Amino acid sequence: MFPHPDAIPSCADARRRQRLAGRISAIFLLVAALGLVDTLQGVMRAGSDTLEILSGQSVMLSGPTATKNPVSSDLLVSLTPDNGLLRFVFEGFFPSYWFGSGMWRGDVQVDAFCPPGTYELTLRFKGASARSAQKIFVTVWDNEEDMRSGSLFMMQHLAGTHPFLPACVFAVFALACGIVTYFAGKRYFVLLAGMDCAEIFRISAEDDGLLLWCPADKKFAQSPGATRALLHPDGRIIGYALVKEQSKSALILHADAATPVNTDSLVYLRPLNLIAGTATTEVPTVQTN
Repeated sequence: MFPHPDAIPSCADARRRQRLAGRISAIFLLVAALGLVDTLQGVMRAGSDTLEILSGQSVMLSGPTATKNPVSSDLLVSLTPDNGLLRFVFEGFFPSYWFGSGMWRGDVQVDAFCPPGTYELTLRFKGASARSAQKIFVTVWDNEEDMRSGSLFMMQHLAGTHPFLPACVFAVFALACGIVTYFAGKRYFVLLAGMDCAEIFRISAEDDGLLLWCPADKKFAQSPGATRALLHPDGRIIGYALVKEQSKSALILHADAATPVNTDSLVYLRPLNLIAGTATTEVPTVQTN
């Protein structure tokens, strides 16, 4: 039986939803990639040892220990300049599964009256080499406007938001739309198989016409020279093609150069003499709503 007229709109809608979700996913992914690039360029310019903070706020820090089984008195902290308005409050040690050693944790606390500027925070351990000292440059800003204007991150400079946060959010949206794209595409190909059709995915212009590629279907024997109908996505017959070759994964057909076929056109895989259940090669017309 030729594709039922009611099946064509359902198939076209599934394809339309798949493409829309795919485009939205690509846009979200592009925004997420731009956010990550902005984050990387900002970190590379400022350095991974730089911390920005507003007056009156605090930020938690952590890092690897330089000695085995340290105690709190082994950790030596120094600040330059040390005005008493910026301080490091040690919270303790904890095991690390990533670094394979212990980790320290603490808070950098900034007083509301701390003068803006850059402070050097140095942490080292008793008995460890001088090279193991960990230096962190803490930049204190007086207000959010100054922090935004002096930021090395383009997104934060323009919109006041650190680029890593929207990058993560848009990456999640891109993943969700990608899942929708997958299931919409899966439904589309199920509907195509139910109509005994396949979508053309490649077209090559030759001297004697067009070569068309579409997925092969083992249900139907595709003998070289057999005629197959070409359909518009809305179900209209737009031409005919001759089977040239069939591999395990693709069916190759030859069509006239004037055939108005595109990569979203369909190939009706049933032999034409089986469309009406008779031995005739006459091609029936397709009724569309």
